[in-house]
Amino acid sequence: MPATYADRLLAGEARAGIWRLNYLGFSTLHVLNRLSVRALLFAPERDLQFFLRGVGAAALPAGGSAPGARPEAVTIDPRVFSWCTGGLLPRPLAHPSLVERAGEAGPLPADLLAHFIGPPAENNGVPSNEALFAVARAVAGRLRRDPADPPLLLLECYSAPRTAQEVFGAILRDQGLRSGRDFLLASAPRRDWAIEDFERRAFPRLVGGDGERAGREAAAVAALFHDEVTPLGSPLEAEVALTVEYAVSHLLAVLAGQLIAAYPGLDFTRVLGAIDRRALARALEARLLPSGYALHSAADLLMEGADNAAPLSLLREGIAAQFEPAHRLVDLLVARGARRVGLLGFCSAFDQPAAYFSPATFVAPLLKARAIAAAVHDPLLSASDLARLSGMETFDFPRDIEGFDALVLLTDQLRYRHAPVEALARFLSRPERAIIDGPGLWDVPALRGQPGLYHRVGAGG
Repeated sequence: MPATYADRLLAGEARAGIWRLNYLGFSTLHVLNRLSVRALLFAPERDLQFFLRGVGAAALPAGGSAPGARPEAVTIDPRVFSWCTGGLLPRPLAHPSLVERAGEAGPLPADLLAHFIGPPAENNGVPSNEALFAVARAVAGRLRRDPADPPLLLLECYSAPRTAQEVFGAILRDQGLRSGRDFLLASAPRRDWAIEDFERRAFPRLVGGDGERAGREAAAVAALFHDEVTPLGSPLEAEVALTVEYAVSHLLAVLAGQLIAAYPGLDFTRVLGAIDRRALARALEARLLPSGYALHSAADLLMEGADNAAPLSLLREGIAAQFEPAHRLVDLLVARGARRVGLLGFCSAFDQPAAYFSPATFVAPLLKARAIAAAVHDPLLSASDLARLSGMETFDFPRDIEGFDALVLLTDQLRYRHAPVEALARFLSRPERAIIDGPGLWDVPALRGQPGLYHRVGAGG
C-alpha cells in the first residue's frame, strides 16, 4: 500500500505548510513540531512577534535554509501560551530547528505536501472571509502543479457552509487549478479552542474531502492530531455538521434563557443539569417526523405550566413547524401522481407495541385531504388491533405492496431492517413508484438503481 501523506510527513520526506500563526496555526505547529514534522510558516510579522517570544521575521530562517539553522532558544510567548492552554506554564518548541519561515514570493517548495489553512473567520466579531481570500490568492499564485502528487489543502477554520468549495476553491479554479488534479481540497474544522485540548486528542475530528482521495489523505493527516476521525462525504458535510452542532448549542442556550424567564421560581442549574444528554443526541437523528410518547406534547406542556409563556418563542416556532416535513412528503407524493400509499410503521418505539403519537396518525389525514388513499402495516400489532388503533385499512408486508403507488417507511422496526430487498427492488422496477425511507433502513444500491424513486429522508434532493 502506498504511503499516505501523513506517513510521508512523519518520515521527513515532506513538509507541512501553516498559513497564519493564529491560535489554530499555533496549536497545529506545536503538535506537528512535537511529532518532528518539518513545517514552513506563512505568517505576517505581527503573528510571529505575537506567538514566538523575541523572534520576528528576521530571526526565522527562510524556507530554503538548512534545518539545523533554527535558533534553539525560541520559546512560545508565555502570555499566548497561557491564553491557549488555560494557564499552563510556557515551554519551548520540542524541535525548533524544524520550523522555518516561508518566503513571500516564488513557487511553493516541491516537498510542501500538506497545507494547514486556518486564517481568522471573523473581523472584530463579524464573520468575514477576507483573511481566507488572501490565503487562497497566495496559494493560487504559488501552488506547484504536479498531478501525480497534488498537495493537500486542509481548511481548519470554522466557516460558513460551502466556504471550502465555493469560496476558497473558486479562487483556485479562477487560476486554472482543478481540485483532484492540481490539489486535494478538504475541510476539517476544529472543535477545540485551546492547545491543551488539542494535545489531549479528545475531540473527534470532522473531515470531508472533495473526492475520495482528498478525503482519505485528509483523514490520515487528521489522525496525527486526534484519536478519532469522523469521515464525511464532502467538505460541505463537514462544514454543515460543525455549524449545526454550534447552532443547536446556541438554540439550547437561548431556550434555557427563555425557560428561566418563563419559570422564575425554579433553580435551572439543577433542572438543566439533570437532562439526559443521550436523549438530546437521539433528537438530532434525521427523520420524517418526531415520534414517541411526550415529544409532541412537551412544548405545549411547558408553555401551559409556565408562569409567563410569552418569552418561549422557540417553543411556539417549534410547534408551528413540527409538521412541515409531513406536508412536504404529501406534496411530493401528489406531484408524482400517487393515488394509493402504504404506510409502514404505526408503533412509535423500536420493538415495542406502543402507538403513542404515531407519525402515521399525522400523515394519514394529510393524504386523505389530498385524495390519496392510505393503508397501514405494523409488525408488532395484529391486523385487528392495528385497524382498531389507527382507524385505517391494513395490509400485509411485503405480500401486498404491489397494490400501492408508493411506500412510506415511518418507523424503525426489526422486521423492516430485514425486509426482502428483492421484493422492494421489484416494486421500484416501475418508474412511477416511490419508496420514502424515513429511518434510512433500505439505502442500498439495489434500490437506488431502480427506475422508481428511492429517497432516504435526510439524504438531500
